[in-house]
Amino acid sequence: MSKLTTLTDAVASIPSGSHVALSGFAITRCTMAFAHEVIRQGIKDLTISQCVGAMDADMLVGAGAVRRIIYGGGSLDRFGRLACVNRGIEEGTLIAEEYSSLSVTFRYLAGSLGLPFMPIRSLRGSDLIIKIERNGDISNLTDPFTGGLARSLREMLRAQGPALR
Repeated sequence: MSKLTTLTDAVASIPSGSHVALSGFAITRCTMAFAHEVIRQGIKDLTISQCVGAMDADMLVGAGAVRRIIYGGGSLDRFGRLACVNRGIEEGTLIAEEYSSLSVTFRYLAGSLGLPFMPIRSLRGSDLIIKIERNGDISNLTDPFTGGLARSLREMLRAQGPALR
């Protein structure tokens, strides 16, 4: 049995309200065909996550397909800011959870390894940690080797079999 499918069929398997992780960076290696197909099929109320918000995320938000975005900032590189994402945040039509790009990566890593959390040090001294604490996605734990305080991020998109869902 082949695991290959068409983009149309793959996107059709995503129900409205799902959490979808996007690849890409600004204007590079974005999932544009995927985004077009999501819009064409009228899928709505998505949560999208992306290490660095990019052109595909902006297009999905502009089309009204996204309710919530989890990201580590973003831009359209030399073409400017993520206009649709920023407008949605400013108008209150888009829920935004901001992390550092590394934090999003670590949350994906924890999920892909089947771990409930991933220790992280890079948020020390950052204003982002206050927002992340409000979301309940960061916790303190005792380092089992040194006995010191360590921070850990909740996993995102737990691995389910051979692919992330």
